[in-house]
Amino acid sequence: MYLPLLSFVLLLAALGISSVQLPTWTIHERRSALPHGWLHSRKLDSDATIPLHFALRQSNIDDIERYLYDVSHPSSQHYGKHWTVGDVAAKFAPSRDSINAVRSWLLESGIRPESVRMSPSNGWLEVTVGVEAAEALLQTEYHVYGHESGTEMVGCEDYSLPVHITPHVDFVTPTIHFDVQVSKRSDPSPIVGGPRHGMQPKTNGNILLVLDATGLDNCYQQITPACLQALYGLDYEPVATSQNSYGIVEYTPMAYNPSDLDMFATNFSTGLVGKRPKLVSIDGGIVQTQYTGLGYNAECNLDLEYAMTLVTASQEVTLYQTGDMVQGASFGNFLDALDGTFCAFDGGDDPTFDAPYPDTSPGGYDGTLP
Repeated sequence: MYLPLLSFVLLLAALGISSVQLPTWTIHERRSALPHGWLHSRKLDSDATIPLHFALRQSNIDDIERYLYDVSHPSSQHYGKHWTVGDVAAKFAPSRDSINAVRSWLLESGIRPESVRMSPSNGWLEVTVGVEAAEALLQTEYHVYGHESGTEMVGCEDYSLPVHITPHVDFVTPTIHFDVQVSKRSDPSPIVGGPRHGMQPKTNGNILLVLDATGLDNCYQQITPACLQALYGLDYEPVATSQNSYGIVEYTPMAYNPSDLDMFATNFSTGLVGKRPKLVSIDGGIVQTQYTGLGYNAECNLDLEYAMTLVTASQEVTLYQTGDMVQGASFGNFLDALDGTFCAFDGGDDPTFDAPYPDTSPGGYDGTLP
């Protein structure tokens, strides 16, 4: 009688001690199914290493809309006082509590202090560990997944974090996210900038022979600047144009056709004939004229024609032309130019998708990077 009771008391005591010493874990993210074309291949080799990136919970995210209106609404006292890159990083940087909590947990889990790195933007904690250590940290198993194209990536089905760490972490990579580019580059032709990339404008041939530049009766058949102005209430003439900015990115060899811009301006936007966007070249980006046609010019033309018309001739539009004529570029190259942190994120750019610069190919851009 006494022995079972004593055993029960000892069991409760053991459970009590265990609950104090061991954190309670909760599943942070879980995948319900594999993306199309992907299959589970094999368990990741135990001697492999994994670069873990912990995206820390950002501060002030709920106030983004208020901050945006504060600098963009003409009635605001902060109108036109746009933030610097440093201002943005500081405002949305994770709290010191979040940084300390995640860092302390990593150290308590056996990670050496010198192995824990903070990203330049202070938004990520990064650590490279062996497979067993990564699996212990995230209470998961790492596998290799294969795509029908032959591409492989490392990931898991789900992962967990201690409950006291969960509020401080948005997500961890690599885990459940299949965000790799699956197609291999077999030649130096451009990827994003290629004329066959993405969706092309719809051309069904049902075009009115007579364009009504100002009327609204035919907006269900043709979209003119007047239609968009009426639809979105864009009845506004820019005032503080020197404090405003409007940027559009295009990827070489896709480029606007100057004569097309002038033709559009003649029909819809008096005062824009001959006006061009301000060119900011990234990785040798140029407004090329070697190749023309729907696939090379249509999207860029539409982007700039409507943008420049809607903000009127008084507001300058900036064109971020990205990539040289040899290999083009991707959104990764564009983001590199805006934020150097992106260059090294998650192991750096993927050369099978993000064109490497400087480009040492004949005729390639090998100058200073942005």
